[in-house]
Amino acid sequence: MIDLEKFRLVVESAPLVSVDLLVENEFGEFLFGKRLYKPAEGFWFVPGGRIRKDETIVEALSRVMIEETGVVSDSVEARFIGVFEHIYEDSIFSTTDDYVGTHYIALGYHINFIGELKLEQMYEQHSEICWLKHSEVISDESVHENSRAYIERLLQIK
Repeated sequence: MIDLEKFRLVVESAPLVSVDLLVENEFGEFLFGKRLYKPAEGFWFVPGGRIRKDETIVEALSRVMIEETGVVSDSVEARFIGVFEHIYEDSIFSTTDDYVGTHYIALGYHINFIGELKLEQMYEQHSEICWLKHSEVISDESVHENSRAYIERLLQIK
């Protein structure tokens, strides 16, 4: 694992690559967490995470699914919906005197899921968890615009 100072240098210097999950339940609702940290602090956002060095996309999907939902990814089908670019003016390293932006190249995946999720781990990075219908996602300004873009894309390709 990379130490904090090296990670800060990466955030300052290069885009991060992530996988984000549009987890949809049998009622047509999507899983969201209210972010505790920058970037997108205080907004509802879909579960996701960075791809680590030497980790394949499939391995990252599997790890993020387990970390965020408690579900082993082999039991679900992840459908790729597109590449998204997220550029933030802040990061976990931003302070009132020092603004460090974050640039993500995010790979969006749609996952239809029926069953029980184990969402306890989502509380490590989120203050609340909820399920929202696509109409709520589109109209609620507390849903981050980048998460709204995922739902809009999904509606276009469904």
